[in-house]
Amino acid sequence: ALPAAAALTAAAAAAEVPAGGALVPGRIVSVAGSGVVVQLGPKTQGVVSLTDIHDAWVPNALAGLSAGVYVRARVLSAGGAEPQGGSSPAAAAVDSKGRVLLSLRPSQGGLLAAEEGTAEAAALAAA
Repeated sequence: ALPAAAALTAAAAAAEVPAGGALVPGRIVSVAGSGVVVQLGPKTQGVVSLTDIHDAWVPNALAGLSAGVYVRARVLSAGGAEPQGGSSPAAAAVDSKGRVLLSLRPSQGGLLAAEEGTAEAAALAAA
């Protein structure tokens, strides 16, 4: 029964993963030296690499990022290819822990909102 339960869990997790190229709202749950973990849904997390936070090099890529900040992120596609017009949505890239790979780069549509409880955060969370 264990393999069947694992298959159901994997299928449920896959159903919650947004399509590659999608813009998704989320809330930062942790900031570490390797990047940022973002909560996308009740059972879905994403991860942003340090190199996918800003468009250009900055001295401290994590400055201004903290738990509780709402963000809008671009879901990175598996293989790095964005879906072309008219084709089916690309699969989202995921890491070894099953977290969706994201970009916060402004050129990709990424956006940092504000601390929880502000009007900007409420608008982003409602999106």
